[in-house]
Amino acid sequence: MLQQKKTIEDLTYLVPGVQGMLDELAWWATVLKTARNPTAQPTT
Repeated sequence: MLQQKKTIEDLTYLVPGVQGMLDELAWWATVLKTARNPTAQPTT
């Protein structure tokens, strides 16, 4: 980006995948936090 003098706004093709990526990141964070908690009850 710095070499081509582009900003984030110029990369509109990335926008559709961002929400899915953030959803997966949140899911993994929740799953890993639950797995590390020895008293956690399994979720269905």
